[in-house]
This record gives sequence, C-alpha cells and structure tokens, in this order.
Amino acid sequence: DGLRSALRGGELAAQAAIEELSSGSPAQAWLWTARAREFGPKWRVNRGLRMLVDSPWAVGVATRLARRWQAPVRLLVRLAGDVDLVPDAAF
Repeated sequence: DGLRSALRGGELAAQAAIEELSSGSPAQAWLWTARAREFGPKWRVNRGLRMLVDSPWAVGVATRLARRWQAPVRLLVRLAGDVDLVPDAAF
C-alpha cells in the first residue's frame, strides 16, 4: 500500500518538477490538486476504516454483515489496499 503511494506520489512530483523547470511557473498548486485527486478517495476510505476499527460495536456489526454480504468487504480491501481479491475467494 505504502509503496504504491510512494511511487505514484514520486511520479506526480517529477511531473510537477519538470513542468516548473520548463515553464518557470510554480507547480505546487498543480501538485497539490493532482495528489488530492489521486489519493483523496483512498485517504477518505482509510480515515473511515480507522474510525470503524476504533469502535468495538462497529467492528461487531461489520463482522456480522461481512459474513452475509462480502461485496463491501471486497470493495474496502480493493480501495484501502490497492488489491483485487479473487472473485471466489472465501473469507
């Protein structure tokens, strides 16, 4: 997870540096916007997951729900971990 963020963040920073060096105009605002667009949804999901696991009650509800309905769990794993689960993998 962290490796993908580091690599993609480096790519965005390199693009911003190249643009700034070639144009002479600051690219910080572009980089800020590009990072927010690239990582914003993931950061929001991760923040929500941290709040969920901080509540024993919410973890219990999520556990019971996941036993019956795995689609949300698969989506969260994909979003939070940048991983696609095998469609028929059992939990």
